[in-house]
Amino acid sequence: METEEEKPIVLEATNGIPLSKTNGGFMLAAFRVLYRRLETECLMIYCGLSENRASVFVRIHSACVTGKVFGSDRCDCRWQIEHALDLIRNHGSGILIYLPYQEGCGNGLVKKIQLFDLTDHGVSLDEACSRKFGISKVALITNNPDKIQAALSLGFEVDRTEHYAHEHSRFSRVL
Repeated sequence: METEEEKPIVLEATNGIPLSKTNGGFMLAAFRVLYRRLETECLMIYCGLSENRASVFVRIHSACVTGKVFGSDRCDCRWQIEHALDLIRNHGSGILIYLPYQEGCGNGLVKKIQLFDLTDHGVSLDEACSRKFGISKVALITNNPDKIQAALSLGFEVDRTEHYAHEHSRFSRVL
């Protein structure tokens, strides 16, 4: 059972604004959250939440400067975001939560580069890595059991998971 200290507290939230004029109806909101004594910010890209749906697609996505900013082919993070947004758009509703301070799944840049080095030397990535809208049930877009557990610990019921893999990357199992 979670203690009060382990429950996230929203300290500040912005109103949703259109992400862009050509993005297919996605909205953008920012949150400042206190979780496990750490204050952090996250972004929420969403659409279709005003409609009454039984389940909402949710993708929790960690930052990735190597893949999304510098175009590294060592990961498929850019593809993961694009695919998640396509699934959400096609479903008609959903949320992508972007964690800008969770580089390398929360391990940081130094450990991420060290992991890349290990994979260059034959170690598999699996071995190396060893409410504002009143949503309670989600269909989580991930292959990562830690993100499923994180959603459960935040009080969401995970209705189902949407697993996917990007065939062009040997790192696609880390979603």
